[in-house]
Amino acid sequence: MSLEDGTGLNCTPADAEGRAMIGFSHVANESGRSLSIVGAELIDAQGLELIGFELRQPDDPDAHMVGASYDDFGPGAFSGPIAVGAGEELVVVVGLSNLGDELGSAKGVELTYQAAGGSGTRTMQTAYALEVAPAGEVC
Repeated sequence: MSLEDGTGLNCTPADAEGRAMIGFSHVANESGRSLSIVGAELIDAQGLELIGFELRQPDDPDAHMVGASYDDFGPGAFSGPIAVGAGEELVVVVGLSNLGDELGSAKGVELTYQAAGGSGTRTMQTAYALEVAPAGEVC
């Protein structure tokens, strides 16, 4: 399993309810067997909470959005495990909640995955930092 996202920063203002969505990294299963994402959490979050997580197809126009309407395009709560087939590539889409009246941030997202039929898990981390400004403010 690999993440193809380079490095950088995605920032967007929250909606009136403090929520924001960001679709950014590509997860690629380069193995010959199915894998499952069994967990997702923010890395070193400051004032942010992970409220949604989905993997979407790269050709889904809703997969690569930053700051779009959460009600219309935001991901649902993580309800793993999420299968990633052998050779499949998917886009990580997160839903974030800004917990205060200042810029919320995280160094990325850590994904925990498991091979089909396996008993152990492994983790990988995105290299994109995430920021959510309070509603009505600019990044």
